Amino acid sequence: MAFGTRGDVQPICLLAHALAEAGHAVRVATNGDYARTVAGYGVPYVDVGLSFGETFREAAFEKAFTERHRRPLALLEAVRRYGERMSERMPAVLTRLAEEVRAADLVVYTTLGWFAGALAAEAGVPSVFVAYQPLEPTGRFSSVLMSGRDFGAPLNRLSYELMRGASLLTWGAVRRFRRETGLGRRLRPWTSPVGLALAQSHQIRAYSPTLAEPIPSPDATETGFWLRPPRPGEGLPEAVEAFLTAGPPPVYVGFGSMLWGARRNTRLVMEALALWGGRAIVATGVGGLARPEIVPPNILFVGSLPHALLFPRVAAAVHHGGAGTTAQALACGLPCVILPVASDQLFWGRAVAARAAAEAPVPITKIDPATLAARIAQATSDPAMRDAARRLGAMLTRESGLPGAVARIEAMLERQGAADPLGSAAPVSH
Repeated sequence: MAFGTRGDVQPICLLAHALAEAGHAVRVATNGDYARTVAGYGVPYVDVGLSFGETFREAAFEKAFTERHRRPLALLEAVRRYGERMSERMPAVLTRLAEEVRAADLVVYTTLGWFAGALAAEAGVPSVFVAYQPLEPTGRFSSVLMSGRDFGAPLNRLSYELMRGASLLTWGAVRRFRRETGLGRRLRPWTSPVGLALAQSHQIRAYSPTLAEPIPSPDATETGFWLRPPRPGEGLPEAVEAFLTAGPPPVYVGFGSMLWGARRNTRLVMEALALWGGRAIVATGVGGLARPEIVPPNILFVGSLPHALLFPRVAAAVHHGGAGTTAQALACGLPCVILPVASDQLFWGRAVAARAAAEAPVPITKIDPATLAARIAQATSDPAMRDAARRLGAMLTRESGLPGAVARIEAMLERQGAADPLGSAAPVSH
């Protein structure tokens, strides 16, 4: 079970595919934006009736997000509206998900699907909580989901408690679900989604301790990032191949599934690239950038491309600092220019900068074309930055990664009697 952006969903698809190849029956429940993504990994898709893009691609959200530094109350109003919209749909989502949970031998879920863990615990089904970033409360830094800045120990710890308010956004829907089904007893107002997940499930930390030193826990398995390997016979489109071979390695620019500020961000990127003057491949993502009417010959606009195939052939990566993009860029030894948009991206940007593979991150809403051009020039010409990125890449690729996660899940299934030690059984794993 995975809700959210491509960065939330794709690692679960990787895991599902790996488990299916190991002989397990797997189903992936996620938002409707990624039905084709799930199908591309050859595993069944369960539609839970939500669309991340449809929910957030609204003028009100766009304006609130881009002006959040000047008008923070507008963002709070947008969050309230998001809660209202979610409340309309959540009873059906919870009912559908409860059916899946009751049919499962094991439930695997991510942060935004935290209610899957609560439903699994209620049904007596073992569960695994996949964390893409450090989530345990600490006084060393604030909640990573709220940037991870250090505000001092008291405020840092308080930031983790603010997550309790997230459960209030959908409390009306949960109450209706409980009334209609008699389920959901563990879903309560002021429950911390992260705290509940950590208390009821085994945690797999799908992030690298090289970048984020985790708090030791006997209930957690550290695997490092789950890197997507190239598939047999997979290649880049002909137009991309032609562009790559027509000159020196270009810079990659892309902001993943970040939906907001497309017009402003595109103008920023095009002006910066013009000032810098080099070659670039610009990925539009699902709405973060838009192809302008006139594109100079030294720039190629593309849709979504496998980073595992593209990144080994570019000179540097300009991106939002999402965990998956950051991991793949470093695994390929790429210096980075990190322009955070939301959530944990500032945390990862600061972690990469602290290890000399990037300059300090600047939120995309606060950078100007000249500064971005200078940072691109630095990332593509500084040998020390490239050496640091290569050292980090070597460390990341030595971690157990996805195979380590599969091994941990199979060990749990064996203990539950859902698979024999030889792996000949085919348990139903969600």
